[in-house]
Amino acid sequence: MGNLEVYWTADGSPSLTFEKILQGPEKNSQEGYVEKMHHSQGAWSETKYIYQTALERALSQAPKELRVLSLGLGLGYNEVMSAGLELSQPQTQMEIFSFESLPELQKNFLDYLGKGSSELFSECYEWIFENLSAEFDLRSDELRKHCLQKYESGKLHLLNAFPESLPKNQTYEVILYDAFSNKMNPELWTEDFLQGTLSEIASSDCILTTYAATGALKRSLKSLGFSKLERPGFAGKRDSSFYVRGVFAE
Repeated sequence: MGNLEVYWTADGSPSLTFEKILQGPEKNSQEGYVEKMHHSQGAWSETKYIYQTALERALSQAPKELRVLSLGLGLGYNEVMSAGLELSQPQTQMEIFSFESLPELQKNFLDYLGKGSSELFSECYEWIFENLSAEFDLRSDELRKHCLQKYESGKLHLLNAFPESLPKNQTYEVILYDAFSNKMNPELWTEDFLQGTLSEIASSDCILTTYAATGALKRSLKSLGFSKLERPGFAGKRDSSFYVRGVFAE
């Protein structure tokens, strides 16, 4: 656990930094690289701006059941937010498929859902559940219980690394592509990977959103029939990615 550290962002919400050893520019050399899981201006503010907007659009146009792919779990912002939206708009049910390559993050999240505490990050989860429940006019214990019930009933899937843990023959109406950056996970951002993987997992009616805006992502989604909705990036970034296909493009 030495490579994960809590930090508090400018809007008061918690996030994590993750350190990974990367191959250095010189032969046989290595260097440590630390990446923040969220923008320093606000983990919750960024989550709302990039991901909540997509879920709200999907809920306003969706069938009665939405399948949501969330990559990756982290501290659970997207998962808890999705559950909160579902409780506040009960006409639509969501099945959430959450991917996380770090098992300690899965364990601590599940511990908190079940016990209201965890070995690590309890303060972070308390902030998240208190503030996200207020966002949707819910009680914190009500939202936590709902998340636990979704997990126990098989409507919240906590899966391992993406794409190795992808269920077979499963497509998704909403894809929250919150993967680490190209420097940390370059294999998840290549054009061949994006086009090949998304062609298999994106539903004919689909929304994909991410903080990133790369040429490879743009070309991949365009080739798959997605249309881009123009919007700036979070906290002064030039651009972000919000793509729609099928009924969501209407």
